[in-house]
Amino acid sequence: MPFDRRKWKRSSAMTNEDRLRVNLVPVFSERTPGSFSRDEIQGLLDEKAASGLPYSVVAHLGWDMRQIFRMAAAEGYLLRNPAELLFVLRDAQRPEHTFMNPEEVQKWYLLNDSRIVEGRARRPSRSDGTFFIVFV
Repeated sequence: MPFDRRKWKRSSAMTNEDRLRVNLVPVFSERTPGSFSRDEIQGLLDEKAASGLPYSVVAHLGWDMRQIFRMAAAEGYLLRNPAELLFVLRDAQRPEHTFMNPEEVQKWYLLNDSRIVEGRARRPSRSDGTFFIVFV
């Protein structure tokens, strides 16, 4: 996507181009934009989710395909964008986020000689409303 590449930082360009090269180029390289149907593109995205790719990668692929087909439509190669309504399945693999409890934060604090400020968040990050800000 040379047009979009100009907007990206170098690190973003490398990540995006690798994602496109690995996941989309094998599918898109031998076909014209007009040969894809909406169902086929959605099926491709669903297959990527079912293969175990993380939700964020699948979501980026959906965004990539929307951009590719949007550009093709803008340039007159398509009457409509078949990727405009893509969505990521709810059961796509999502990362497990772990959080430190107050005792773990205190241990980290002691090991790292940092300053911890305890307070109340507008939107509590824990069920008891406590949050920790760690300054390193």
